[in-house]
Amino acid sequence: MKILYLANIRLPTEKAHGVQIMETCAAFAAAEHEVTLVVSSWQSSAENVIFAYYNLPRTFSIKRIPSVALPSWGILGFLIGSAVFALNVRRKIEFERYDAVFTRDAFLVRSGFFYEMHDVRKGPFQRSALKRAAGVVCITKGLAEYCKKTGLEENKIMVAPDAVDLRKFFVAEDKKACRAKLGLPINKKIILYAGHLYAWKGADVLAKAASLLSSDALAVFVGGTDSDIVLFRKKFGSDQRIIIAGRQPHDLIPYYLKAADVLVLPNSAKEDISRLYTSPLKLFEYMASGVPIVASDLPSLREIIDESSAFFAKPDDPRSLAETLKRVLEDPTGAARGAETALSVVGRYDWDSRAARIISLITSLS
Repeated sequence: MKILYLANIRLPTEKAHGVQIMETCAAFAAAEHEVTLVVSSWQSSAENVIFAYYNLPRTFSIKRIPSVALPSWGILGFLIGSAVFALNVRRKIEFERYDAVFTRDAFLVRSGFFYEMHDVRKGPFQRSALKRAAGVVCITKGLAEYCKKTGLEENKIMVAPDAVDLRKFFVAEDKKACRAKLGLPINKKIILYAGHLYAWKGADVLAKAASLLSSDALAVFVGGTDSDIVLFRKKFGSDQRIIIAGRQPHDLIPYYLKAADVLVLPNSAKEDISRLYTSPLKLFEYMASGVPIVASDLPSLREIIDESSAFFAKPDDPRSLAETLKRVLEDPTGAARGAETALSVVGRYDWDSRAARIISLITSLS
């Protein structure tokens, strides 16, 4: 099968959607499909640079299409950039050459395309995408329920949570060696968050919880955009219980995870994208690391984990989070048992299996 994946993004990118798109394309290609990924020419690197950044074999082709970026223009800039990209895609891509066209961008969906849905968006574009799409891949059950309420036929909907490449998150070195490699203290209880610092991700809640922990605890934050890191440092950088490591090379993330005593997913319940619709890549990466997990008690996360594989705190509540972290740190036996269960469960969520399910949907609806 010839598959065209349309993504109006720059590559490589520090954002998680770059990993998700590249891993999906690689998994399609591993199943012996011919895959072409089309991205924006704006700041996208050469193919060999992109594949090296994501540590993936060069098994599919990447085509760069002219686009524009106007971030200072806000939503208007986004719409202009999307329109330019969509227009150039239509001019330069012969859709009939492909057996399936796949995208996670509602603005790009035309009749017969397959749409991967990651959030509920206001406005006409997503409503139009759901009507036009041949099939819809939802990353959570919450999104699937939303699609059903719009009248979308059930046979056109598939729930396919995100996934992980277990091989990339296997680290032979022990916790002490990982800390030495990263320059992290050996004598601290390290509580680690890896990801973006957006409000709905809940990083602020963890930073506030850190101030309620004992002096031998250390909260380490890895990731974020440049601007968000600057703001986060202004707010929390003076706290001696916090290290803000900033954005790190992608291949170091498994070592950061293995260096921790606890990994935290402090998502907020204040926004539906967090409460109902997200399928965080870092959840699966956390599970693959074999390190205990503390997470906000949210329906979106409970689709994957439960009390046997993680420890839950009230969302948006620093005190509840601090109490849960203390409980985990004081019970290493129970914490290790939960981490072992998470590691055994995450084997269900690999990119190749996910791609195979998506291909089955495409085949059944084509």
